[in-house]
Amino acid sequence: MFKQNPHTKVFDDIRSGVNAEIYINHENNSVRFELAEMGIGLDTLVNDPSMAVRTAVARHGYGLDILVNDPEWRVRCIVARHGYKVDVLINDDHPLVRQEAELHYRRGRTV
Repeated sequence: MFKQNPHTKVFDDIRSGVNAEIYINHENNSVRFELAEMGIGLDTLVNDPSMAVRTAVARHGYGLDILVNDPEWRVRCIVARHGYKVDVLINDDHPLVRQEAELHYRRGRTV
């Protein structure tokens, strides 16, 4: 017999929208990632310790003013994809962030 994942109810709640916001500070990164993917609690999750959660927040275009300075290049790369502060990110330490920023800078899609 298979054990049920202990987080199944949590994910069911999140996907149905029932009490989803009560899981914002959940200990499991996957739970917070799911919330961010659904656009729930972005104002809190923008400062999450998990890089995966912050990338999900960035994909929504939320908190770009904070995430532009994120220590993880993957997060900054998503910020650049949104065309945010590409004049700054074009000088980023990471080559992929610079490349993404340059693409948007050339197209004139800057915020």
